[in-house]
Amino acid sequence: MKRLVYTVAFGSVFHDMAKMTHPHIKSYAQRHGADFLVVDESNRLYPQHHASYEDFQIPKWLETYDEIVHLDTDLIVANDAPWLLDASTGRMCMFDESFRDAGDVSRTRVRYYLQYCHKTGKNFLGNNSMGFGNVKTVERVALKPWGRYFNIGVIGLSRRDASLFIDPEGFYDDDACGHQTFMGHRIMERNHAVHDLGPEFNCMHQDWERSDFHQTAFVIHYASIRNYNWLFQQIPMDVERLKSLGRL
Repeated sequence: MKRLVYTVAFGSVFHDMAKMTHPHIKSYAQRHGADFLVVDESNRLYPQHHASYEDFQIPKWLETYDEIVHLDTDLIVANDAPWLLDASTGRMCMFDESFRDAGDVSRTRVRYYLQYCHKTGKNFLGNNSMGFGNVKTVERVALKPWGRYFNIGVIGLSRRDASLFIDPEGFYDDDACGHQTFMGHRIMERNHAVHDLGPEFNCMHQDWERSDFHQTAFVIHYASIRNYNWLFQQIPMDVERLKSLGRL
């Protein structure tokens, strides 16, 4: 069984962030017998697109590796984090954000899907009996099972999932998480089996601060935080906090 853990880092901000986070991601790889790969300017294939577009290199890597885990650069992974595909009994796995809180996230994700379908001419997949056009109507039914929306900052996959990353037609970059929306739509469109890892494998920093997740969460993720001065102070503090809990 050959395993790979990869992450992506472009630009000076993320290279500086990588100095704080990559040692822990590399340690995760080593603990689980995986190779560690950083995709940066030297081995990037899609420089004109969002960094997540590099996920479309996955089929090439799967020619060598049986299982792959992707971890974003802007996260910390604890020492007790299991191999993702062990946690999912070998199935492709991500955190399903569809029903993460009291509707705010769900409504936002529905809007992302609407924008994506409008731009690409694709069908809206999910429980939208009212039709495509009325965003407010869709928001009112957002808490029903309208679809699934995965956070792709943490992914586990194997060769059986390679086809999802072939032919990136329809993928687009915008401010509404276009890369995640594309993958979620493709997963639903193909009825592809994905195991929900749960928030403990992709705990947003704000949730970690508001709850007792700091006792149990395997991954602390700083997604969407753009105050880098604050972030560069916070990450070392959180590392020390995990160390004090015996988890780093």
